[in-house]
Amino acid sequence: MKKHALLTSALLGLSTLALADPGVVSLSASSQSEVENDQMEAVLFYEVESKDPGSVSEKLSVAATNALQKAKSYQKDISVRTNIRTYPVYGEKSKITAWRGRSELTLKSTDLQKINQLMTNLQNPYLIDRVNFSVSDERLQEVHNSLIDQTANNFQTRAQAISKAFGANGYEIKEVNLSFDQPGYQGPIMYAAKSMRGMESDAAMSQPQSSGQSTVSVTANGSVTLTP
Repeated sequence: MKKHALLTSALLGLSTLALADPGVVSLSASSQSEVENDQMEAVLFYEVESKDPGSVSEKLSVAATNALQKAKSYQKDISVRTNIRTYPVYGEKSKITAWRGRSELTLKSTDLQKINQLMTNLQNPYLIDRVNFSVSDERLQEVHNSLIDQTANNFQTRAQAISKAFGANGYEIKEVNLSFDQPGYQGPIMYAAKSMRGMESDAAMSQPQSSGQSTVSVTANGSVTLTP
């Protein structure tokens, strides 16, 4: 596993003596780490248009059924969600001129090799709409737990520095709360996929080369009482 560089920072903000409670100082401190994204979510789509709504629904249903059949062998490693929409296309005088439909497949997995394999297998007739990378819940919890000690140390170091600056002999922790960030998806990586099948030659099923990194952090917010 790649070694992650641990970045620590103490966020002083405005550490002030609260007038309503003399000798109490509010402060915050944090620690953070750059973590390799280990989870991919990809949205694939297939669009059709016809003057016959029944034909649109049938083509979308067949495509989704075939896609789910291909995905069966990956079901232990990849979650798959489907969504099908059909809607009218209006022309002059608000008259329906055609029907258009879209079938979407949302794939999610921490096995990047297998999800890329499945995406390749689904490329006929599906195209890639977008791809996002993120830190999985399991990995995120591991990193958060590993940052707690460093965050606590940073908080206490800051509290000690403040007590010294105000001429106090020390401090007592009055209150402290930990917050764990939830880094969002990296991306999305957008693909130049055309909406109509007649232009699909311009929308190759290119696979992403790098998952990137996310910044994961833990922050301690609280207050201490300066001791004389």
